[in-house]
Amino acid sequence: MPPVVVVENERPLQRLLRWALEEEGLPVETVAPEDAPRCIDRLIFVINAQIPIAERLTIADAAHAMGASVIDLLAPDEPESPPYADAVVTSPYRASDVVRAIARLRMT
Repeated sequence: MPPVVVVENERPLQRLLRWALEEEGLPVETVAPEDAPRCIDRLIFVINAQIPIAERLTIADAAHAMGASVIDLLAPDEPESPPYADAVVTSPYRASDVVRAIARLRMT
């Protein structure tokens, strides 16, 4: 099973998301936004809402070009689902919310 790639620019959040998803039995790779284009052969990307929207769009476009899906972790003040996201999880969220979104995408 290809790993879920968590695109996160803050190391503590990278570790937290990795730990939570691995606890659910998922293989996980964490990368900084600038390293995400090198990981586009993966199945699913989880992108943190704190990354600027233009950068999220660039990452999502590269992921989609390689057949990967994108889950966007939206901040509570973001009004709607971005067009590049295949799934959205709105903050505050739990790891189980992200796991459910991953499971739904893997079934399609």
